[in-house]
Amino acid sequence: MWLRLVASFWIAVSTVHAAIRVETLVPQPIRIRLEDLPRPYQTASAEKYPRIVPPPKDPVLHLPQGFQLTVLADGLDSPRWIVPGPNGSLFVAESYSGRIWLLELEAGRSTGIRRHLFAPEGIGLREPFGMAWDEHWFYVACTDRLLRFPYEPGQTFLKGKGSVLAVYPGGGHWTRSLVLSPDGTALYVGIGSAGNVGWERSPRATVLQVPLNGSPPKVWVRGIRNPVGLAFHPVTRELWCVVNERDGLGDDLVPDYMACLHPGEFYGWPAVYLSSHLRDPRIEIFGPKLHTLVSQTKTPEILFQAHSAPLGLAFAATETLFPPRYQNGAFVSFHGSWNRTVATGYKIVFVPFAPEGRPLGWYEDFLTGFLLDADRPIAWGRPTGLAVLPGKGVVFSDDASGRIYLISYGASGKPSVAP
Repeated sequence: MWLRLVASFWIAVSTVHAAIRVETLVPQPIRIRLEDLPRPYQTASAEKYPRIVPPPKDPVLHLPQGFQLTVLADGLDSPRWIVPGPNGSLFVAESYSGRIWLLELEAGRSTGIRRHLFAPEGIGLREPFGMAWDEHWFYVACTDRLLRFPYEPGQTFLKGKGSVLAVYPGGGHWTRSLVLSPDGTALYVGIGSAGNVGWERSPRATVLQVPLNGSPPKVWVRGIRNPVGLAFHPVTRELWCVVNERDGLGDDLVPDYMACLHPGEFYGWPAVYLSSHLRDPRIEIFGPKLHTLVSQTKTPEILFQAHSAPLGLAFAATETLFPPRYQNGAFVSFHGSWNRTVATGYKIVFVPFAPEGRPLGWYEDFLTGFLLDADRPIAWGRPTGLAVLPGKGVVFSDDASGRIYLISYGASGKPSVAP
């Protein structure tokens, strides 16, 4: 029965390898500085959720010169997170339905790709999100626990019974990003806060380190409101994270950010934001211990436009076949705002890094065009999960349209236009 069930979902996705028409985008540096931030409540706190519409019949998106965009798969149910698998494959988490798919990107050539129901909803994964794997195990970060299943690269569905590596509170900011350390000895899990702003018990608003030698999980960093994308830099092997900051203080507060994480750091939430000197007026600080903790608040390396909602994070190593200026830099997907008078986000940005592995201090637009009207607002796509496929390019999921896209670089250096 199990084998028949799995075989029945080994199908070609209905729309694949369809090129999207692109126009050339000329990136400009975007710098958000602490000294330029407004005071809290300088503008009203807006509540403008987007209206999501179907993809246009002849959509046009914007990429830098020489890049092209292809629809790899569609018909998925709100694909929230993606992780590269072995041999150019891709794991896709449909968090709301509790399923994980395995897409074989090489299998179908020009006529389609194969997808396998790697983990059906019946096995009880509660909002699966982050995923990782090694030669023996497949790891899944659900909203309330971290699970490990027996795994061999190449298998097309989960076998055996999962074992629990860590238990933590679920719900609230429910996504649980996951990354395996480069040496394979530990996992790192992002645990978001339950609410927008307020003191909460650990491990809320933390990144957990889960050693794979059986030692108990421990808090790696804290005061980090909603850590989503986690990735190790290919040169320095340092852990980076993109974070959704708090709402309710105005259009341009509080900037979201990207930070290099080191053990024991504190990032300010909920008492302050981005610096020990920027107080959240809604929060009181009680006692000398909390005052000492707040005084140690770290300022993140890169600030993003407030309410952009950064989710996916991936570094471009040299084998991505992108131009040299992109190598070792970071791609970040912005899911888009709801707490801003004029909408922002709904795009992918690039954060350039120096060869030694430090950011240059700004970010720039990389893929735009999903946001049709920033005032109402109206959008037809929301970039969500994001990954780099070596030798191919950047792939990202769109949980609004149910699609997976591939951004690649054309050898001709000319902008790609669909026929």
